[in-house]
Amino acid sequence: MVSLKLIWLTDVQIIYLMYHYKNRLFYLSIFFLLTHVSYSQIFLGLQGGISNNYLETNISNRASTAIKSHIGYSVSIPIMYKVNDWISFQTDPNISQKNYSINRIDSFIGIYTQYNNTYLQLPLSTSFYYGNKVQIFATLGSYFGYWLTGQEKGKIPNIFSVTTTGNGSGERFLLTAFDQKYQFNSQRDNRLEFGWLTGIGIQYRPKDSYNLIIECLYYQSVTDNQNNYMANQIPQYNKTLFLSFSLLWPLKNKTQTCK
Repeated sequence: MVSLKLIWLTDVQIIYLMYHYKNRLFYLSIFFLLTHVSYSQIFLGLQGGISNNYLETNISNRASTAIKSHIGYSVSIPIMYKVNDWISFQTDPNISQKNYSINRIDSFIGIYTQYNNTYLQLPLSTSFYYGNKVQIFATLGSYFGYWLTGQEKGKIPNIFSVTTTGNGSGERFLLTAFDQKYQFNSQRDNRLEFGWLTGIGIQYRPKDSYNLIIECLYYQSVTDNQNNYMANQIPQYNKTLFLSFSLLWPLKNKTQTCK
């Protein structure tokens, strides 16, 4: 009974001390995490890669229609603040394509419209690293985007080229190709985009003078790319996968911190 009482008193004392000094413990923990490793450093670099975008929407009301993802490009200037060996904060101002097409299928195969859309994006992310010279890392963040330009191309039926089939039971259309600049409609098009991102990558540091990075990122928009301009409107969201290669250089020498 005596030992139980002593343990109970010890627990109470610990709880009291943790509560009384909770603010100091919190700040000391943050200080330890941010300064436990050897340095902080700012990097600037160049990044290039490919994008694969898919338009997420409901097309169940469109007969014989399918949405297809398409490849595009992405170029950026990454800016990274490496707090220590296991955490960094980064922004990658970039120009990226988010392309997709709406295709007719079944007896309408060959009819399609492809949309090549170019966005200016500003992501803000945090990465967590594991390893030494070769590091794997995971990234989580959010991004803002602006729909800069659009191009649409495809094939549509030419109504002036109607011919009947051999048995006379149907009609046949010749397809006419088109390629034109997308005309924005301020009432319909929402050119601002916001969303979240996540991804994984590998970083290789052959020397202290530069870093090589291969990264795969997934961007998910949470804003409809249309304004609310009609009743019973079906939302549309961009889902984009990026595969990129980066080369980064430090802007200044390492800042030593306590270990």
